[in-house]
This record gives sequence, structure tokens and C-alpha cells, in this order.
Amino acid sequence: MAFKLFIIDICRFKRINEMLSYKSGDEILKSFALRLQSYVNNAGFIARIGSNEFALIMRDDNTLSSSHDALIPGLIEKLTRTYTVLDGTEPNLAVNIGEVSFPSNCNSAETLLHHADIALQAAKYAGKNIALAYSEELHRQHHAVNHLENQMREAIKNNHLKLYLQPIVDLASGKIVKCEALTRWITPEGKFIPPEVFIPLAEKSDLIFPFGEWLIDAACDAIKQINAANIDIRLAINISGRQVSDLDLLDQIKAAINEHNIDARHLSIELTESILIKRLDTVSVLLNELRSMGVTVSIDDFGTGFSSLVYLKKLPIDELKIDRSFVSELENNTDDQAIVQAILGLAKNLNINIIAEGIETPQQQNFLTMHGCHYGQGYLYQRPVPLSEFITVAKRLN
Repeated sequence: MAFKLFIIDICRFKRINEMLSYKSGDEILKSFALRLQSYVNNAGFIARIGSNEFALIMRDDNTLSSSHDALIPGLIEKLTRTYTVLDGTEPNLAVNIGEVSFPSNCNSAETLLHHADIALQAAKYAGKNIALAYSEELHRQHHAVNHLENQMREAIKNNHLKLYLQPIVDLASGKIVKCEALTRWITPEGKFIPPEVFIPLAEKSDLIFPFGEWLIDAACDAIKQINAANIDIRLAINISGRQVSDLDLLDQIKAAINEHNIDARHLSIELTESILIKRLDTVSVLLNELRSMGVTVSIDDFGTGFSSLVYLKKLPIDELKIDRSFVSELENNTDDQAIVQAILGLAKNLNINIIAEGIETPQQQNFLTMHGCHYGQGYLYQRPVPLSEFITVAKRLN
């Protein structure tokens, strides 16, 4: 008999249990199962196979094949409608689905589940509310991703990742007032793994948590060395949305500051706009705690997201960083000029400092200075360099 197996995963269900309660989580699971059963009716067999995973088996006949394009979108739409729990909370769920066909994609129960899991993992990497069917190409990609994940796990464990620092300067004096810590990964064999490869990899897997802990510790160690060189500047690190959701994040930051015996005012945290929308309550608590310690807060890539201006008024934010996409064509693009001027005016009225990213030409710097931007970052001043080289540069410029 030919059939299809669908593994349905509720995204980040652990977080729902933490935010609401395990009792509310159980309510949602029951409602989820009922919705799944009502959608499938008698056309399939349903089982719960994990804390937040369900299996659906349906006969693979001409009827299913002809209606498949509508089946999955409809299923996702039904499963992700708002849920209401006893306390009146209405959480929204997201799901991912991995699909495999028997016997065309496998020849045993073991390979059936393995191939379904490969499709599910690929769907998770692709985003939320994504369904993917198993294929040999997905299998090859899965193997490559797993290999890279294992390499990164070893790199974190063995401290093969390195911090490179890029200065942020006072546009009027040219002095370094701050720096941004950027992670670089060069394998023991000398292969350079680009950040645009390993950062998304960490984000989409649980590696973001050990990586984030390593980054906080490495940043505090760098601050200690910078202070030892009699350089009084702040160092910024980027915090991801998933790290913000980690209940241990604040404790990790406090522990690293204490362990390296540094002043918290030398540490700066950068968040992207999207985090403000998705995790406003969590972010608000975190930022207020950090500010009370002396840590400063920046919003990175400002202007590229969808955050409400109300957040800038309500949240304790020290700086906005104008995204490089608005700076790169600043000399000739009147739209970019208007956007930059609007951001500068907004920040001035809210008493928030502005840092322009991606400055590469004197003309860009001149425009920014003329319109009231005091700080900048980019190749015009310095590319990211290792800590020892940065200290040498900072001593010369300051």
C-alpha cells in the first residue's frame, strides 16, 4: 500500500509553556489535535509522537495527489489560527511539516521516519509555516548542514572562533568612541567560513545559545584587554531574537561582567528592529535590567524593519544605527538623503544618538556631519581587525 507520512511540528512550543503555563500548553495541544483530526476526518490516521510533534498518515492515491496542493496550505491555515486558553490569552502558533512517500522514498519504517525528519528539519531551516517533501537533494543538503553544525559546535568548544573589532568614530574629531565586535571563523585547516553562512546556521539551530554565551564571554574579555591598554571606549555585541528569549541571557551577561571584572558601562548591546515587535514584553524587561547595570542599548539596521515609533519612545534605547543600505548611495540618491535626514531629526527629538553604518567615502561623511550625525562606522575609517591590531589603531587615533 502506498501512503504519505506527514510529521507536524509546533514551532518553539517550549517557549509557549514558559510564557503561559504547562496547563495552558496542554490545552493548546488538545485543541491542536482536535483541529488536525477534524481537518483530516476519516481520511487519515493521527498520532502524537513527541511533546510538540504529531504524525499524520494518509493513503497515497489519486484523490490525495490531485488535492495535495490545497491540502497542506489549508491544514497550516487551520492549525495556526488563534488559540484561546483558560486565562483568556490568545497565542498564535506556527508549524512546520515534513512529508515522505512510501514506498517511493523509502523501503522500511526506519528510513520512513528518518526521511520525514530530514524534510521536517529542512522546513524548519526555511522558516515558519513551511511544508517540504523529502527528496534526494534535501537529503544532500541535510548532510551538509549537519556537517557544518558539528564543525561549528567544535569551533565553539575549542575556541576557534575569533573576535574582530571595527571602530565607531566621532565624525568631527576622528577619535574612536566605540567598537563593534564581529565574529570570524577560520577552521584549523585555514578555511574561512563567512558570517552570512554560520550566523544563520546558529540562528536556526540550538547553536545560537552556546554561540551567544561564547560571544558574551569573549566580548567581556576583549573589554578587559582594551581597558588594560588605557583605552576608554564601549564595545558592542549583537544579540539575536532567540537569545532574547533565553531566560538565562541576563544571568550570562552579569556573570561574564563579574568574571572579567569590568565596568558594565563599557558593554553595549545591539538588537534589530524586528525583535522589538516580536518580543516587546521580554525586550522591555531585559533592556531595563541592562540599563540599570550601565549597559547601553542600540537598535541595529534602523530603517529596514517595521518597528513602531512608539517603541522608541517607550523602550530604554540609547542609540540608533542607520543601516548601510541608506548610506551606500547617499551622495546621489535623494530618497536615501531624505530618509537619513528624517531619522536624524527623529533621533534628535527623542534625544537618541545616531551611528551611521557603512561609510566609505568622504562625501558620505560630509553629508552626515552637515545634517547632524555625530558618529559613524565603515571602511573609510577601518575594516574589522583582530583585537591586538585594533588596540594599536585605537592608541594611534585616540
